[in-house]
Amino acid sequence: MNKMIFGVVFSLLWSSAFIAGKYSVDYMSPLSFLSVRFLLAGMLLLGLYQVLKRRHKLKISINKTELLSRSMWRDAMILALLNYVLYLGLSYSGLQYVSPELVVLLVSTTPFLTAFAQSYLSKKWSAYLWIALTLGFLGVVVVLVARVGGVESLLSQLQNPAQTDEFLWGVGCVLLSVVALAAGTLYYRLIASSHNVVALTGLQNLSAGVMLLPFVSVFAWGQALSVPIFVYSLLYQVILISGAAMLMWFQLIRWFGSGYASAFHLLNPIFATLLSVWLFDIDLSVSDVIGTIMVIIAMGLISLDVVSIKAKENPV
Repeated sequence: MNKMIFGVVFSLLWSSAFIAGKYSVDYMSPLSFLSVRFLLAGMLLLGLYQVLKRRHKLKISINKTELLSRSMWRDAMILALLNYVLYLGLSYSGLQYVSPELVVLLVSTTPFLTAFAQSYLSKKWSAYLWIALTLGFLGVVVVLVARVGGVESLLSQLQNPAQTDEFLWGVGCVLLSVVALAAGTLYYRLIASSHNVVALTGLQNLSAGVMLLPFVSVFAWGQALSVPIFVYSLLYQVILISGAAMLMWFQLIRWFGSGYASAFHLLNPIFATLLSVWLFDIDLSVSDVIGTIMVIIAMGLISLDVVSIKAKENPV
C-alpha cells in the first residue's frame, strides 16, 4: 500500500509540471526554458550524488568510478534523448497547436503502449492489467472530453479544415512524444536500471540540457528572470519535477516494472484537472467526479494484480 501511495504522490508531482510549465512558457520558448531547467537540475543532482557518496549514505551500485563509465554515459544520453528532449520537447511543441486537454489525453495513452510492448517482449499477458488500463483510460476520456467541450467539439476540431495542418502537426508531435516516453521507460527497465538512480538522473538532465543549448535565448532569459512567478516556476520544476519526480519514476519502475509503473500516468489528467480547478478557478463537473472514480477503481485493480503476482512469486 505504501508503494501505491508513493506512486500517487509521483503522479501528483508529475502532473503539476504542466501547471508550473504554464507560468514558464508564457515568457520564453519551451525549448529554451527546458534547456536551462535540465542543466540546473543535472548540476543539482550530481552535486547531491557527490555529497551522499562522501558521507557514505549512498550505495554505489557498480563501482566508485561509475560516473566515468561508458555504459553510464551511454544510457544517460539515450534516456535524456527519449525522456527529456523528445518527450517534453515534442509535447511542449505540440501544445502550441493543440489544446492542453487534448495533449494530456494523448499522453495518457502511454500506459497502453508501454504495457503492450512489455507484454509482447515478456510473452506474459495479464487480464487484470489490461482491464485496469482500459477502465482508467476511459475515466481519463470522460474527464477530458468534457474539458474540450464534449464529443461534438472534439470532432469539430478534427474536422475543421481551416486548422487541419497545424492541428495534425500538433497531434503528431504529441504522439511521437508518447512513443519516446514509452521507449525510455522500457529502455530503463531492460538495460539501464543497474545504474545508481541519482547519478543516472543527474547525467540524464545534464545531457538533455546540453542537447537543447542551441535553442537557448539569452535575451529572453534576462527578461524572464525579472518576473517572480517565472523564478518560482523554474525552481519548482528543477527541484521537484526534474529532480524528485524523475527519481520517484525510476523507483516505481524498479518496484512494479515498466507496464505497471506506467499505469500511474493515468492519474495525471485527473490531478491536472484538480490543480486547474484550484489555481485557475475552473469549475468541477460531474464528468470530473465520474472519471476520477473510474481511475481510482483502475488503480485498485492494479494494486490487487501486483499483490497476486507477489504472492505467486513468494508462496507461503
